[in-house]
Amino acid sequence: MKKALAWILLLAMTLSFTACSGGSDTGDSAEAGSSDQVYEFTLATTNPLEAIDTQCAEKIVERMEEETGGKVKITLYPAGQLGDLTQIYDEVIAGTIDMSLTSVYGTYNILNEATYLPFLAADYDDYRKVFAPDGFLAQKVGEAEAELGVTQLGFFPGGFIGVAYTDTKGTTEEAFFDPTAKKNGLIRIPAMEYVTILMTSMNFNVTNMNYSDVYTALQTGTIDGSWHSGPYLNYESFRDVIKYYVDYKAANDNLTFMVNTEKFESMPEEYQELLRTIVQEELAVGVDLVEQQEEECIQKMKDYGITVYQPTDEQRAAMKEWVVENVWPQYYDMYGQEFIEELTATLES
Repeated sequence: MKKALAWILLLAMTLSFTACSGGSDTGDSAEAGSSDQVYEFTLATTNPLEAIDTQCAEKIVERMEEETGGKVKITLYPAGQLGDLTQIYDEVIAGTIDMSLTSVYGTYNILNEATYLPFLAADYDDYRKVFAPDGFLAQKVGEAEAELGVTQLGFFPGGFIGVAYTDTKGTTEEAFFDPTAKKNGLIRIPAMEYVTILMTSMNFNVTNMNYSDVYTALQTGTIDGSWHSGPYLNYESFRDVIKYYVDYKAANDNLTFMVNTEKFESMPEEYQELLRTIVQEELAVGVDLVEQQEEECIQKMKDYGITVYQPTDEQRAAMKEWVVENVWPQYYDMYGQEFIEELTATLES
């Protein structure tokens, strides 16, 4: 009886050891077979299919699947299919949307809006330097995003913003490019503090208005002009109602490519780095395309009969210098004096 009991105990111990060993083997197999795992993500954008940023997003999706041999599959939802930019941002933070390429506001951290600072970049050559992936701005905005559980992979220009007019009310071209000169007429601006500070500092008479109301307000003469977007949108959507366009390049309606950090880090490091590389390469191509598109639309506006005012390189440089010296200090309360001063120093260097 004792021998039988000992045998039973020995058999139970053997089975228990085998079961534990089997669990370890399973874990090792899963790790060894992890190369067979397919990682699936969602990517949301807000602009239409024909937009250059949407085309960049399509290329990122295509290259990630191709260059991982189908191991990373990203489903793109363009044109606001998953919500507007504020909804998308909330969901990327929550992880219910994995990635996005949209404008980002400072709802949770005001440094997100530092990419919209006026005259941060005077042209696209300047843009490539200021918004470089290894630059000061990318570092600081990346730190702000990281606190929210989001990884920032790159920036994309939504377009340099100008002012479109139906009636300049006698404002001269010289006055437009002298920041201290008074500008006539009533100009619509969005209800954003940084824009209000800039435009009032440059002696514009402004009023807040939703973008959806701008076309009708220009058409009826409720306003004389509007701060919104760049040459592309103004030509495509407003050319039949505007008569003048001032090519300030005052700010860029910047977009940010973001990934929920937990989802980003769920991939092997080699895939993380591949995504980072592909995003930065495709967005860089997109910058070239946007620059070309804006040059073409400036010419299209001129051909259509719209008077386009463009500053000389010297005037543009002088405006940037004046704004950085006289307007940026007014943003100390918003962004912090240390950040603004550090950013100013990087531009000077």
